[in-house]
Amino acid sequence: MVESGPVLLRCIQILTSVASRDVIYPLEACHVALAWHCPSVIFSLVYQSGSSRNMLLPGSLTRNGSGAKHEKEECSSVVKIGSDVGVELYGACCQLLCSLIRHRRRESGHCIALLGDSSRVLLHCLEVTYWPLADESAKVWSTKMATYCATWLRRIYEEPCEQKETLGKYCCHMLSNYLCVLAGHGPVGCIYHSSQVFPSDLLISFSHHLYSREVEAALRPGAYALIDACSANDLQQLDASLGEGPRRNALLALRREYTQQFQYTGKV
Repeated sequence: MVESGPVLLRCIQILTSVASRDVIYPLEACHVALAWHCPSVIFSLVYQSGSSRNMLLPGSLTRNGSGAKHEKEECSSVVKIGSDVGVELYGACCQLLCSLIRHRRRESGHCIALLGDSSRVLLHCLEVTYWPLADESAKVWSTKMATYCATWLRRIYEEPCEQKETLGKYCCHMLSNYLCVLAGHGPVGCIYHSSQVFPSDLLISFSHHLYSREVEAALRPGAYALIDACSANDLQQLDASLGEGPRRNALLALRREYTQQFQYTGKV
């Protein structure tokens, strides 16, 4: 039995190393697109389940033992998102996306939208329901690991903002994903929003507790950077597309915090 988590982790690390060496290892656009899609594929089962803390990773490894004979060895199919391997895999996927942003902009071309897809899935995986909270010690450990993952995701938000000329127009879409989840429109939030049992005030309270305070604090500088990278027209279009309700309120609150705490005005 081969543990699939460490195998996946090593593969992502190798892919990151290749992606960061654009001169030594030239890649076709289709290969770069597959690399953009890797984090989404790995973590999408957690995102789609809405409640499970396990990633089901089916498959087998094929080993060539004697040149002609191929032996298949089954892989274990479960990786817990709150485990050490799950946390390392999350960080490795974030490093992969950062390397692609820095070194593979030219090859990305028409597939850069996959960055938004993968970052959205990684954002959903930080919701509190995916982390073990059985007792106080588990809660402390989970909060620490979730904050570590949020710090890596924040770097993905900050990286395109340093290249506004080429990637600035995509920051608005990443900001939209962040606001929708913040307002409780992720897979977990939708389960409760669609229920007829919970009154509206409890639903609103629930939507603001999808993330721990530590995770929200770690992500917030990245959200500020996204706002900074968006043009006035982008923000106006985003405000119109969000419609009335909690998503627009989340945008207004975030812009107010950005103006007060992050925006550079030339004054010290």
